[in-house]
Amino acid sequence: MNPTTLRLSENTLDALADEADERGISRSEYIREIIRERHENNRLQDRLRADYERQLADYEKKIRDYEEQIRDYEEQIADLETENERIRNEKRLILQQREENTELVEYVEEQRELTKYQERRQRLLDDAHILRRWKWKLTGVPVDPDDE
Repeated sequence: MNPTTLRLSENTLDALADEADERGISRSEYIREIIRERHENNRLQDRLRADYERQLADYEKKIRDYEEQIRDYEEQIADLETENERIRNEKRLILQQREENTELVEYVEEQRELTKYQERRQRLLDDAHILRRWKWKLTGVPVDPDDE
């Protein structure tokens, strides 16, 4: 070991001597221990700082990745909302077509009934004698819908 000279106040030397006595070592050994611990603490702080900066960089990268995922999810949500709107419009059109088809079916059924009625009426007129035809011309042809 190389000797080093330090100039310290009397109060500081007394405090160092008391602390060294409490530990059961010499004042010189205690001062060496303090310097060694300080040096180790500095190295530890440097290591901790480097670890902290590395972890911070990792977290910042994760944040960027999460932000990118969020943007992807937002795009997916927008696409799904667009698809949902398209499906709703398609459903609306299908329901309109169903209504139109239902109205068309009802119209066709009414036309069939009307055609059946006209056919029954014409049959009655064709089968009736002349006096009855003249009577029906005045009063109307009594067509019974159950006459099939």
